[in-house]
Amino acid sequence: MLRSCRAWARIAFALLGLTAAVSCSSNDGPPVFPVRGKVLVNGKPAAGVTVSLHQTGEKTLVMNPRGVSAADGTFQIGYQTATDGAPAGQYAVTFVWLPPRGETDPEEKPDRLKGRFSNPATAKWKVTVNAGPTELEPFDLK
Repeated sequence: MLRSCRAWARIAFALLGLTAAVSCSSNDGPPVFPVRGKVLVNGKPAAGVTVSLHQTGEKTLVMNPRGVSAADGTFQIGYQTATDGAPAGQYAVTFVWLPPRGETDPEEKPDRLKGRFSNPATAKWKVTVNAGPTELEPFDLK
């Protein structure tokens, strides 16, 4: 009886380990490459701007790569994690600038940019992400 319990325990432990290894290493998405940039509003660094990349042409991505700007306006794009990068390709770039939590005036529109830069169909900026690190030119939203 004791031997069969140990055998079942070993099998269960082995299956648990295999399951954990598979779930941690599954990366079914396309290869991604580092993408960095800077966003300015009227020439000044803007913190908290969400920068999203939208594929142009054939849509093959499950979600849009995106990043959020830091206090100095810099951002890194992420696809599967916050800063892993984006798949190589052509993208339209959109921007949404939400106020910090708790600072929203009910009379105001939530996007501090008033939606002017949030539509990929009318995006002013188009970028190419290369199969390697990509440093984007600064975006100055006026």
